Amino acid sequence: SLAAAAALAAVSRALVASFVGAPVAPPQAQRGAAGLRAWAPRVEEVAGSGSQEVSDDRRSLSRRGAISAVPALAALWVLSSNPQPAVALIAMGREEVAAAAEALKGLLGRWNEFEKIPGDAGIIAAGTALENVMGSTSQLDVVIEVPAGEALGIDIDGRTVMKVNKKPSRFKAGDTINEINGKETLNSGEIKKAIQKAQEANEPIKIAATRVLQTAFVTISRSLQLLYEDTRANLPEVDDVMNRVTGLKAKAGLMADAIGELSDIKPRIASLVVDLEAYAVAPSLSETPRAAPKVAADDGKSGDLDGLFG
Repeated sequence: SLAAAAALAAVSRALVASFVGAPVAPPQAQRGAAGLRAWAPRVEEVAGSGSQEVSDDRRSLSRRGAISAVPALAALWVLSSNPQPAVALIAMGREEVAAAAEALKGLLGRWNEFEKIPGDAGIIAAGTALENVMGSTSQLDVVIEVPAGEALGIDIDGRTVMKVNKKPSRFKAGDTINEINGKETLNSGEIKKAIQKAQEANEPIKIAATRVLQTAFVTISRSLQLLYEDTRANLPEVDDVMNRVTGLKAKAGLMADAIGELSDIKPRIASLVVDLEAYAVAPSLSETPRAAPKVAADDGKSGDLDGLFG
């Protein structure tokens, strides 16, 4: 494809630059293909950031230096032969960034609750909630209702769902069963007795469980990089956004230990939400056609040589 060919040319120039020490500033047309660096994690940077000043529309390769040849060429070969995986990954990255923004917005919606809790307890509650949103995993309380006479279709070990044997199912492997029909269950024996009792009475079964999920912040750096390279929109730098993410994670840990102020953290979260939402809605290169070159208007004086020889 044209994009792959342009990107291949960019890599060639990058290789030359890596030997002679010259920074590389590729044309805007290569920006979409340059985004493949985030898709192929083994594409390594082998040169420091270039010293040459470039515009926002030429920021992709020159700011990050030349890239090593073999992984980049392999990745570009994959893109040229089948661009669909890259498109799918960009779509997933967009969903992940949007999910991260929504999670933080949900937390902001609860901020008044934290502010009403007196003393350090409010700070601790907010810090714990922020850790839950931005950590590697988060806990979700789920309620699963099984109609009367219907089998659960799961295998358990202790209180943990080890295997889901039917589809569709609202259960997920790893769910921890806490209650059945409002009664706390402490082990597999109590769970089986409660289920058997409900089934014998031909009653529906209502199960309260805890589910551990991977948060959107685990791989958000990769998702931001993919979106950054797939748009002409003027977005904040990925490093700047990630610095704010890292800073908020550190603040969350301190707040969970009652260190910090709620009034200081709220605007930081709001600012990060704005940046994440900008990434999530940034138009893809495939959705924004390149502007046509400007053509100078004909004033009747230029381009007509007859008057010089008449």
